[in-house]
Amino acid sequence: MISGLSDDNIRFLLKIIHRLIPQDGEKNTFAILSADEDNKMQTFLRLDAARAEIQQYLPEEFLETISNNL
Repeated sequence: MISGLSDDNIRFLLKIIHRLIPQDGEKNTFAILSADEDNKMQTFLRLDAARAEIQQYLPEEFLETISNNL
């Protein structure tokens, strides 16, 4: 799934994952995202929702071809 993402998007996902996973000795709390990071997260969520919506309109053969090429 992440093979189609750009390096910047993968770095962004890794930052999010890193913030969500508690480090040794830390409490299990969510980190507060800066305004810029929050904006990037909202953009990513909108893109993910758009991807799911677009797939509804694509023929099944097209989706199978894309899945086989990943």
